[in-house]
Amino acid sequence: MVCVETLSKVRRGHFVRGRSIRQISRERGAFVARLEEMLEANERRRKRERLPLTRILEDLHREGYRGGYDSVRRYAKRWRQARTMILSEAYVQLSFAPGSDALPGGLFARNARDGVRCP
Repeated sequence: MVCVETLSKVRRGHFVRGRSIRQISRERGAFVARLEEMLEANERRRKRERLPLTRILEDLHREGYRGGYDSVRRYAKRWRQARTMILSEAYVQLSFAPGSDALPGGLFARNARDGVRCP
């Protein structure tokens, strides 16, 4: 929901300064925080229960967002890419020398004829 203070700033920008509503919305980022909240909540859901972007857009429209589907889709795509970059930076690839039988945790596996088993 838009508070009175935000509404007065938008009206002042439109009527006094002559800017378009879309330009003011972009400058103020009115619904960006709400969209991020919705995307994060959607990501925490199980895969089968996640909402499509069209449903998220409908929810934003009920809250007063006047933008289109493409704007939401483009933002969600950039948001997902940034999110996966953060997660991929946390990934540590294990590399072992060729021929070594090392497993994570310092365990070693050998074939069955050596009599050593992996726990």
